[in-house]
Amino acid sequence: MCGRFACGLAPDVVRRLSTYMHSQTHESTVPPFIDLMPSTRSFRPSWNLAPTSTCLCLISAKHLDETEDSSTRVLCSMRWSLVPSYYKGNLNEFKPVLNNCRSETIDQKPTFKRPLKNGQRCVVLAEGFFEWKKNVSKTPFFIYQTEPFLNEKHYPNIKIEKIAEQFEKYNQDKLPLLAMAGLFEINQHCETEPLYSCSICTVDASPTMQNVHTRMPAILSSQHEIDEWLDYGRYNTEHVLQLLVPNNDIQMYRVTPNVG
Repeated sequence: MCGRFACGLAPDVVRRLSTYMHSQTHESTVPPFIDLMPSTRSFRPSWNLAPTSTCLCLISAKHLDETEDSSTRVLCSMRWSLVPSYYKGNLNEFKPVLNNCRSETIDQKPTFKRPLKNGQRCVVLAEGFFEWKKNVSKTPFFIYQTEPFLNEKHYPNIKIEKIAEQFEKYNQDKLPLLAMAGLFEINQHCETEPLYSCSICTVDASPTMQNVHTRMPAILSSQHEIDEWLDYGRYNTEHVLQLLVPNNDIQMYRVTPNVG
């Protein structure tokens, strides 16, 4: 599962950390940021993002502009907790919390089958996520990828903005942020403007994770995997579902119960 995650970086920093080698132009490219949420719900950096909060995602630019190539990426804001396209009621009255979708059944359940079929795949970006170990009392842990890990607690003398500048100049194969595979939906009924919302795909826990929980987010481990997941014009559903596997390239540490 993924019930809380951290992204304490501003959108401009996140987009620079999301620099990638464009698979078609073969040029180092910084994705633009497009705020898809109303101003009252714009993304706010936080180390404790909960379901229904606004998060930052990568999607194919072709979803927003048909003239774009499907391999081009855009960083955008979305509601974390998917609202199906067919829901026509008041958003505040929508009870299901669809912040996660099980990879084993996303091609079967109608709520997720439709966006999957339409290639509405996204990558939810984070510095790490929280999970609770069930014992006498629930113990929260913060889970993050092994390298590179961007956290000023671990690198107190290095500013994240400086790392972003360097990453923009020297593109790496591995994104320095946690890249969680997800699906997104567009609802045209709930509000005056289209509502973009997403759900994070989950898989069985990896060996490192099993001591804390039985499930974990589907983490994409390289820029190439991100390319495949986002580029719905070149990679079909059957192919990309094979990317949703447990990732053992993670570390964790115990955190205060105040996280939630």
